[in-house]
Amino acid sequence: MNPTVSFALTTSVELASLLAEASQLKDVLLERSASRELDVEFSAGHESTEHKVLKNLLAGHLRSLFPREKISIEKEVDIPKPGDQLHTGKARPDLMVGSDVWVEVETLRGDAPRGSNPFLALASKLGRKVEAMRQCKDCWLIVPSDLALLASFQLLAVAKNLGLDGVKFGYVNLETHEPVFIGESVLETTEPRVHGTPWRSAARQLESNPITLDDIAGYSQLKSRIEEDVVHPLREPERYRRRGLSGANGLLLYGLPGCGKSLMGRALAGQAELPCRMIVPSDLTSKWLGEGVEKIRDLFDWALRQPSCLLVIDELDGIAPQRSEGNMHTDEKRQVNELLTQLDRVAGKSVTVIATTNYVRGIDSAIRRSGRFDIKIPVFPPSAEDRERIFAHYLRRFGSADGPVGNGVDTERLAMESRLFTPSDIRTVVEMAMRRAIRVADGDSISLKTEDVIACVRRQPRSIQPDDARKWLEEAACEIPASQELEQLHKEVSEVFGDTRMAE
Repeated sequence: MNPTVSFALTTSVELASLLAEASQLKDVLLERSASRELDVEFSAGHESTEHKVLKNLLAGHLRSLFPREKISIEKEVDIPKPGDQLHTGKARPDLMVGSDVWVEVETLRGDAPRGSNPFLALASKLGRKVEAMRQCKDCWLIVPSDLALLASFQLLAVAKNLGLDGVKFGYVNLETHEPVFIGESVLETTEPRVHGTPWRSAARQLESNPITLDDIAGYSQLKSRIEEDVVHPLREPERYRRRGLSGANGLLLYGLPGCGKSLMGRALAGQAELPCRMIVPSDLTSKWLGEGVEKIRDLFDWALRQPSCLLVIDELDGIAPQRSEGNMHTDEKRQVNELLTQLDRVAGKSVTVIATTNYVRGIDSAIRRSGRFDIKIPVFPPSAEDRERIFAHYLRRFGSADGPVGNGVDTERLAMESRLFTPSDIRTVVEMAMRRAIRVADGDSISLKTEDVIACVRRQPRSIQPDDARKWLEEAACEIPASQELEQLHKEVSEVFGDTRMAE
């Protein structure tokens, strides 16, 4: 056996044995502690043995620590209404020392349904008591030792998210029966960072040149509008400032999947010749409470430190969904609120935000309004003219000893045969046809005919599906006035999918 593998297996077995011994020792200590006499104030409920033991040991410790104070266990206290002295409800701390020290004991065992996040359940549970806890000088959050050591960041993030920054967090030493508190220094090693790709930097050039609008085939009207409304104000800001104007606060590109929205965002990053970050939802969201808000703030802090820059946010609906959705968690709503704040913060400054989405209605209405995203441009599937240019573009990319293989291909006919094909669909078709041409070629002489490509067109499934097309058309009709592009899309959807409702 390989020595490295043998060492790894031996180490794994030893580690598993240590963990098993530690777990067994913990169970023994719990059983021993469970046999201790209960505190005089103790009233056991439906809690587990582990919860009961921790609470009872803490009660004994608090009596020795505060001999002159009243120690109450599971006694109800009033929850004050913020801003006045009226009471709106009751809360029940696990332990309380007079009115100064509030102690919560949480095991997180069975607090959440299978498959859900127990830390969200803990946040919800503590959230019902937080107003009363804030009235105390000292708050303790005590958990089992394994949770304290393995999930310290998550537990501290829950407390921080609830506004309990000064909470003492720790576990009970089952041998000494005393609490052990863990400092907040563990948070310093997990600072949230923005992972967006810097496509162009004033300090250094990229190894590979970024694409620009000129590298995108077709879409001439769309590229012209973006050049006029977004790129020109970015390149010559002084001409606009002299007349009291600035560039657009934001550009929102929306369209069916695969129609080139993200590619257009990348091209803008190259076209603007400015420091730029390309952002995807995973860069600004987190499974830990409060971290998503910090990531959003960190991104815009970076942007405001630049003389002028561009932020390109892909799939904005994944970061800022509608806050009215019933299944949306409170922390997700905070992320949307933070994004709103940051968009207002950069309004009128030298930061331009470009965002893409499939469906505008999936984005929170406050995010997409004018002032935050001044320009909203629909990205339609390529027209017949666009498809012809895209086919020609990809056919030119493949060459042989005799020159480009697509010289004799009828791109106009291909465009007519490929209605509702997206640019990515067309690229797949050309590559498929090229592979087949190479397979049957005699030596280096490659021949590609129109019929060969059409055969691949007819085999290639469309990325645009009937339900997606119908939903997007309904939304587009509400967002934009009647136009030639919208009418043409209605027509093509009706012809391709046989849906007469699309032609009405």
